[in-house]
Amino acid sequence: MKLPGKTKTWIIHPTQIDIRNKLVNQLSISPFLAQLLINRGIEDTKQARLFLEGTLDDLHSPWLFSDMEKAVNRIKQAIKQKELICIYGDYDVDGITGVALLSREFTRIGVAHEVYIPQRLTEGYGLSQNALAHIKQKGVKLIITVDCGISNHKEAAIAMQWGMDIIITDHHEPPASAPDAYAILNPKQADCGYPYSFLAGVGVAAKLAQALTDGKSADNGLTRNLDLVCLGTVADVLPLTGENRILVKYGLQQLTDTSKLGIKLLKEIAGVGEDAVNVGNIAFRLAPRLNAAGRIGDPYTAFRLLLSSSLNEVRKCVRKLETYNQQRKLIEEQILCDARRQWEEQAGKEEKSAIILDSPNWHIGVVGIVASKLVDEYYLPTVLICTDTDIAKGSARGIPNLDLYGVLTECAPHLLAYGGHKYAAGLTIEHSKIERFRDQFNKITRERLTKEDLLKQVTIDFELHLDDLQLDMMDEIECLAPFGRANPTPTFCSNGINILKYPREVGNNHLKMKVRQGRQVVDSIGFNMGLFKNSLNNAISSPVDIVFQPQINTWQGRQQLQLKLKDIRFS
Repeated sequence: MKLPGKTKTWIIHPTQIDIRNKLVNQLSISPFLAQLLINRGIEDTKQARLFLEGTLDDLHSPWLFSDMEKAVNRIKQAIKQKELICIYGDYDVDGITGVALLSREFTRIGVAHEVYIPQRLTEGYGLSQNALAHIKQKGVKLIITVDCGISNHKEAAIAMQWGMDIIITDHHEPPASAPDAYAILNPKQADCGYPYSFLAGVGVAAKLAQALTDGKSADNGLTRNLDLVCLGTVADVLPLTGENRILVKYGLQQLTDTSKLGIKLLKEIAGVGEDAVNVGNIAFRLAPRLNAAGRIGDPYTAFRLLLSSSLNEVRKCVRKLETYNQQRKLIEEQILCDARRQWEEQAGKEEKSAIILDSPNWHIGVVGIVASKLVDEYYLPTVLICTDTDIAKGSARGIPNLDLYGVLTECAPHLLAYGGHKYAAGLTIEHSKIERFRDQFNKITRERLTKEDLLKQVTIDFELHLDDLQLDMMDEIECLAPFGRANPTPTFCSNGINILKYPREVGNNHLKMKVRQGRQVVDSIGFNMGLFKNSLNNAISSPVDIVFQPQINTWQGRQQLQLKLKDIRFS
């Protein structure tokens, strides 16, 4: 009997006994924790100590950016000469938190400045000539970008021609040649000089603030705003390795006890309240509300929320964000249903290696979320294009074994513009070129992706017998938090598991069952795995293999182990 759902490939990390024993002996840790570290690419003592014990003192100096001194000197010159500065940022959480961070620091030291955040629907991503014209009229002499600008060659040149110097701070993939800017801070640039390349846009902005506001002091523009850095880094799904891990670890603490009124009220309406903030709270509760402003409303609403100290203004912003988020959910569901229908109609005609759909009825601010959901559902690279305006715009999402940005680069002759990275990108295209783009994209992905690439992978740390699973292991697992991209929650498999009693469906399509291996009996829950119930009930005596993440379930003051199921197959 086959269980429902798509077949997944289980990939178990190999046990590296020699390296594991070295870490055990040199760090006085358990083999269990040592192997978890190895599975995350940490194989020497220095790396492991930094991972487990890293503090803000271990962050790299902002002066390692090759253009940092140049950027800071130009800003100081602007301050001295009383030139008007404009902070120009993206409309997503990463961009808005970065803009808010710089604006807070400029206000704190008394620097006159403007803020410009483009409207997604009318202006699109990045710098635009119209925006520059508006900024020039204000008398701005220096523009500092946040989370954008690295691909804006034409616009950067125009800004310089119009007598405005431009400092680009960005973290997106740089093109072959850099824009003509006064200074560029982008850790992905080959000649950047900064040793960690995965900072978020807000992370780069924070480094600039740190350098500008006494980078040697423990209290500087970065450490004062770790809550903002954490929000933007997690929302943009950056790897939680190296510096990002430290920034998010301490940022979560600052978020929990934040002094920023807007974040306090946002936490309340999002149901986070007084609880310790974790990565999940940001990804599923806080970030969607902040992002909703840029997606379907006014991004300045989110900006004002993060900046204002007025209770009345913050309350208005929070209510507006909540309304935007509810509207976003409705629009998202409509687009998802329409995209599914389109794809199901196309899928049977010929074998395709990518989902590329378009419609004049879709909202450009929401298609990126829907594309991510389609990738999760069908496990194919996905591009959704909105054709409601003269020039079509789209969002693309990829899968692990494909460089999405690289594919778009090969499709560049059919595109007016594009930008992003391996997993997510945006594009602009003429209506007449969509079909040729679709053919080219499908051709490239068909050549690049094997059948194995199109099987969703479940990465497993190692096999763990349930008899060996103990409560104190959870403390060791917690040493590796916060979890996220490149530092996943520890995941294990157990084979030959017996199901006790009949599995049942709870809540909205969740599977609940009690399992046993050896002497250990444990409750388990599989979210969105309700479809497994009938097949398991029909074969209740058949042993199963499970993939799971152990959790602690506290009920009436009593702690018990619980398994969060990730996959099931018959042994």
